[in-house]
Amino acid sequence: AVARSRQWLRMQVACKAEAIRISIRSGDLGRATRIGHELETLVGQRPASLQGSYLETWQRFEVAHCRLLVARGRPADAVPILQGVQAEVRTAGMPYLGAQISVALAVALHAAGQRTDAMQAMLAAVEYGQENGLQRVFFDAGPVARDILDGMRYQQALPAEIESWYVDGLCAGFDAPGVAAAATATRTASLLSTEQDRTEYAVEPLASSRLSAREVEILDYVARGLSNK
Repeated sequence: AVARSRQWLRMQVACKAEAIRISIRSGDLGRATRIGHELETLVGQRPASLQGSYLETWQRFEVAHCRLLVARGRPADAVPILQGVQAEVRTAGMPYLGAQISVALAVALHAAGQRTDAMQAMLAAVEYGQENGLQRVFFDAGPVARDILDGMRYQQALPAEIESWYVDGLCAGFDAPGVAAAATATRTASLLSTEQDRTEYAVEPLASSRLSAREVEILDYVARGLSNK
C-alpha cells in the first residue's frame, strides 16, 4: 500500500513477485497468474538499456515470470531467460542478485531434466552464500532446491571452496519449524486468507528468520536513516 501511494516501482514489483512465489507455494496457481498479469502491466515494455535500480526491478520481474513458467510446466522456456538476466547482473557487479538468480536457474534446470547443469548453477549460489551467510535465498526456492542441495551432499567430493557443514546446515534448515511451516500449502493458504493468521504470522519469533550479522548491521543503518549508498 505504501509502495502504491508513493509510486515506488521497485517495491511494488518486489511485493508482487513475493506474492507470486507464496501463491505458487500454496498451490494457488490461478492467483499467481493473476498477479503475474498485474506485474506485466506494472513494468511495461523492457527498455533498451537497464540502468540504476531498474536493473534490480527488472530482475525481480523476470524471476517471478520464470517461477510462473516453471509452475506451469514450462521450465525449458524459463532457463534462457534466467541465464540472460544472470549475465546482466554479473556484468553490473551485483553478486547478491546473481546468487538469487542462480538458485532460480538451478530450480528451472532441475525441472527441465538438466540435473547436472542444475547442480552447477546451485554450486555458484552456495559458494557465494557460504561467504555471506545466506539461508533464506535457498529456503524460499522450495523443495526442489532442497533436492538439489541433497544431491550435492551425496557427491563424493564437494569443490574445495565449499564446506560440507554449510550444505548440511542448509538442508537441515529446510526442516526448521519456520521453514517447514512455510512449505506447507494449507498453512500458507490460511496465512493469506484470514486476518487472525496474518497477525500470527507477524509475530513469528525472530529466531526463525536467522538474520546474519551483516543483515543486522544493515538494519541498524536503516534505523539510523542512512542512504542506500
